[in-house]
Amino acid sequence: METKLGIMHAMYGLGAFTAPFVATSFSAKPKWHFHYLVAALFALMNTLANILVFRFKRLDGVLHVFVCISYT
Repeated sequence: METKLGIMHAMYGLGAFTAPFVATSFSAKPKWHFHYLVAALFALMNTLANILVFRFKRLDGVLHVFVCISYT
């Protein structure tokens, strides 16, 4: 579970790190509105990472697994 959570945080951090650079490069181009497409793709990647990590589990199920691992 810790590995998957780490991967999820890494994907989020990668998106947060690269978004300003991508936005800056697109704002200098004539077709700057493509920035919205790139932002949507990053949001999609983040959503897919969350689906892979949590596999549509509810919050109480995720917390139960985390508490069981923490106290054993």
